[in-house]
Amino acid sequence: MKKYIVLIEFADKNNIAKHYQPGDELPGEFGEDRLANVVKLGLAKVEDTEAGNGNGNDNGNNTGAEDTVTDIDLTAKVAEIIPQVKKFTDVEKLKQYLETEKSAAEPRKTVVKAIEDRLANIVKE
Repeated sequence: MKKYIVLIEFADKNNIAKHYQPGDELPGEFGEDRLANVVKLGLAKVEDTEAGNGNGNDNGNNTGAEDTVTDIDLTAKVAEIIPQVKKFTDVEKLKQYLETEKSAAEPRKTVVKAIEDRLANIVKE
């Protein structure tokens, strides 16, 4: 499960009287596209609530965790995004990331190409 935590105060686009403060959790009714856009704009971050869920299996070693990428942070630098894309396996999420990057004010060609290449490689696998 993912939580979206506000990093920078902003007003709700549908109700400008409603402001989200740093540390607030964004509501689920935002929808995936809107949440992805808020993260891309750097207004919020994604937290995975499944890691260290209190089941006693999280011993802090995280063995193999770096080999499994469950989300890509498109707000990161290209040098951080590319390795994540190369390990990513969820085709539908990759397509969403590709559309998000392409629709950016200044899409990064290297990120678009990396995602397109990964999608092509997944089809071959």
